[in-house]
Amino acid sequence: MIIGVSGYTGSGKSTVAEYLCKKYPHISLIDADKAARKLMLENTRLISDVGNGFDVVENGAINFGKLGSIVFESVENIKKLNSITFPYIIPEIKNLLKSTQAAIIDAPLLPLVLSQISECKFAIWVESDIEKRVERLQKRTGLDACTIKNRIQKQIQLMSSPLPEPVEGNIWRIVENNSTVEDLFGKIDKISLK
Repeated sequence: MIIGVSGYTGSGKSTVAEYLCKKYPHISLIDADKAARKLMLENTRLISDVGNGFDVVENGAINFGKLGSIVFESVENIKKLNSITFPYIIPEIKNLLKSTQAAIIDAPLLPLVLSQISECKFAIWVESDIEKRVERLQKRTGLDACTIKNRIQKQIQLMSSPLPEPVEGNIWRIVENNSTVEDLFGKIDKISLK
């Protein structure tokens, strides 16, 4: 069984993924961001490809601060980075899925790659107001509100309507996260994994 969890940055998707893994200890957590970061730290071919694409490699390592500044200048730059990294990240996620019978994939860009990774039983999209997301991200990252809003806008433009309209048989379960963590968990508890 594979369950996807996704949402825009600051929505609370990782909180949901971690909660589900604590609630169901037999389910493995696959964090796409962590898998990508590990590859970008260790895979010399990927490091070289990113360097060739963005000129951000210094002493054999990616300067992530510099990369972030460049990538979030435009949606085109985000797409360019995705075109470089996805051919490495997607096979890595598939490999991780082979080692477990039940998994939750925590991935912000899941709607863009869902068909390439695996067939999820269903996927949870965590929705949250922009101001709530900015507030959470300021606490977590220390970035200023203007920088965070720019990144959020670029992500929204990239995804452009990531979710189809809710229809019978749609794999997406949309969960609103504009209140407390307890309220969020209560909504997640109502979703049957069976």
